[in-house]
Amino acid sequence: MIFSDLAMGGVFLGFGVSGPIAVAAVLLGLIGFLSGYVQVRLAAWIQTNVPREMVGRVTSIYILILLNFFYSVRSLVYVTVPLGVYYILHYRLMFQQRKV
Repeated sequence: MIFSDLAMGGVFLGFGVSGPIAVAAVLLGLIGFLSGYVQVRLAAWIQTNVPREMVGRVTSIYILILLNFFYSVRSLVYVTVPLGVYYILHYRLMFQQRKV
C-alpha cells in the first residue's frame, strides 16, 4: 500500500510539471486509477485488521472522512468556476477595446 501511495505522489509531481494536455490527461487518468486502488486496499485492510464488532464504526468514520474530502473539492469548484468566469469577463471588458 505504501508503494501505491508513493507512486501516486510521483504522478502528482509529474502532473504538476506536465506541459502538453495529452500528457496531463494520461497522468490524471493514472491518478484516478491509483486513488481507486488505494481506497480499495485501505477498505480491505480495515475489514481484515479491525475487530468484527468494530468494522461498521470504523468504516463509517472512514467514509465520513472520504465524503468530507469530496464535498471540499465540490465547494472549491463552486467557488473557483464563478471567479474564473468573472476574470474572463473582466479581461474582455478591460483589454479588448472596440474600434469606433
